[in-house]
Amino acid sequence: MKRSSIVILLSLLSSIAVAQQVDSTNPRFSKLSVRARADKDSVVLRWAPARPGGWRIANKLGYIVERMPLTSNGGDSSKAERLTKTAIKPWPLDELKNKFRQRDDFIGIAGQVLYGKTFSPPAGSRGSVDELRFAAQELENRFGFAMLAADNSAKAAEVLGLRFVDKTVHEGESYIYRVYTASKDTTYGFDTAYCIVTVKAFEKPAAPEALVAKAGDKNILLEWADNNFPKYSGYYLERSEDGGKTYKPLNSMPIVSITPEGAKADNTPKFTDTTIQNYKQYSYRVYGVNAFGDHSDYAEVLTQGQDFTPPAMPILSMTEQLGMNRVKIKWQMKQPSADLKGFIVSRSDNSLSGYYDRSTLLPPTAREYIDDSASEDAPFYIVSAIDTANNLAPSVPVMASVVDTLPPIVPTGLAGSIDTNGVVHLHWPLSTEKKLRGYRVLWANDLSHEFTQRINHVIEDTVFTDTVSLNTLTQYVYYQIAAVDKRFGHSAACKPIALRRPDKVPPEASVFTTVHNTTNAVVLNWEPSLSPDAAEQILLRKKEKDASWQTITKLNTKIKTYTDESVEQNQIYLYRLDVVDSSGLHSKPTMDVQGRAYDNGKRNTASNLSAAYDQKQNTINLKWNYTSDKKEKYWFVVYRGTDVSALSQYKSVQSSSTSFTDNALIGKGAYKYAIRVLSAIGDSGLSDAVTVQVK
Repeated sequence: MKRSSIVILLSLLSSIAVAQQVDSTNPRFSKLSVRARADKDSVVLRWAPARPGGWRIANKLGYIVERMPLTSNGGDSSKAERLTKTAIKPWPLDELKNKFRQRDDFIGIAGQVLYGKTFSPPAGSRGSVDELRFAAQELENRFGFAMLAADNSAKAAEVLGLRFVDKTVHEGESYIYRVYTASKDTTYGFDTAYCIVTVKAFEKPAAPEALVAKAGDKNILLEWADNNFPKYSGYYLERSEDGGKTYKPLNSMPIVSITPEGAKADNTPKFTDTTIQNYKQYSYRVYGVNAFGDHSDYAEVLTQGQDFTPPAMPILSMTEQLGMNRVKIKWQMKQPSADLKGFIVSRSDNSLSGYYDRSTLLPPTAREYIDDSASEDAPFYIVSAIDTANNLAPSVPVMASVVDTLPPIVPTGLAGSIDTNGVVHLHWPLSTEKKLRGYRVLWANDLSHEFTQRINHVIEDTVFTDTVSLNTLTQYVYYQIAAVDKRFGHSAACKPIALRRPDKVPPEASVFTTVHNTTNAVVLNWEPSLSPDAAEQILLRKKEKDASWQTITKLNTKIKTYTDESVEQNQIYLYRLDVVDSSGLHSKPTMDVQGRAYDNGKRNTASNLSAAYDQKQNTINLKWNYTSDKKEKYWFVVYRGTDVSALSQYKSVQSSSTSFTDNALIGKGAYKYAIRVLSAIGDSGLSDAVTVQVK
């Protein structure tokens, strides 16, 4: 990435400047922001103004740093301690030249943005609006590079007057720091920046997350997540070629990730190393740099480049048929590559897809191959050149002309039926042979007769409809089919199937003899049909007021009884028997019968009855359990007895409650209780009785 293309973007990515929320309504005002990084014996402060114009003016005014202790009541401004005797300003040019004689990119950037030559607008634009625009752009560029240098180098931040180290702190204590300009400017305003820090041992920033390497041909793409918090100002990559013993940097300027405004997802940092050799192992590690110039832990990955360049494509010649199933394929290679490993011959029934290997790996010197199982079902061939990296270069397909003299496969799965009008419907599965043209349909009235063609042309389908006479004493008609290939070669005929001509006389009906009703079922008995061709019996049922019948079950012709347990009590059902013969004819309906499962009135008994005397209230509290197995209205009747009286009806309780409080006690002694469940037609009888003493 060129430096000139990232000037403004890098300034926006500075972890200090990004954090600012500038009052956009006042262009002559800039917020200050400060961050702190603690160690056991020191606190490092980093600050910056939010606007380029504010940065230029603040450089002249300088900054003051103050500290006050943090107590449970907050900060006490009366105890604020000034930490800088004089205002902190960017270093003078002479001091910068004297102290830094060795090359340092970020210190060089800091010196350039402070004291470099001013930008000169093109001729003809001086004093115009363009000159003002160019000047504003130059100031933004200087400010962006200043933030870049300060975020990546502690020394550069110090040179720029944006850093201070407080070494008069005590471990475990908390402080409030504030930073403000040393004096006021009559035309530009600043606020005061604050931060709170607790002095404790420094923790090294965590390594960047999700580092992955994607191998390419003579290049490796490295990507990682930019989700550490706080965000890193930039990233640096190093590479090792000796198994991680020594590393060399790959970038001198930080790698940053730019996400355009309005993007659906954040861009991830990435770097492509194009200076590698394929199949050589490389170790990479990446670390992040924060606003204090601290380096994070390393994230490491091991990878190697791969060869993805395929060899030259073979050029196929016309094929040659050597026999019924033998085809010779030839090809040429004008410029074989040095890493050519060999060739593979593939075949398919489709020129565009579906190729499968016919040969093993042939040597690089091979220029022909004989396929001993060639077939017109799969006449297309390609030859693929393969290099040592397993890159494929398939040829253009060529079609082989294979003359096949073998007959097609004998068809299977022929089936059919005849309806009462004598219409025959035949069907069979489609053969998988590619050379198939269609089928011949053959028929006969007897297996001892010669089968003849039913029609004189090939059927290009898997169904056939025919019509036969039913006015004959011959019960069966027989059919066969034979497959026909594209060269009109015929297979042998398949095994014949026999279709019985249907009769038109329906079977005799089965007749009900008795119906027996129980509380939960209707038991039906009948005499089965005497028709010899009866195939099955169908039992139908409907409710008394329903219009349509429903099938309950299908039975063989020997069954003569059935118990219907899927009935509702007190519901009248009508039953009917339908007999079906082997031709699908149904018997005529006979007399239907009625059945009804009855309700004997027995109901579940209440259980777990308990009674407890409440001496304070002088009451007896009853509780019980009950589950009804009927969808009906019911209620409870409480029975009570005493030492001198037997159990008798006492009170009634609605079904919504399973408890009762007896607050009408007649004195001391034993009280006996039981529960009875009643409905309009049901009775549970008395539950087990319980006795409680009243003293």
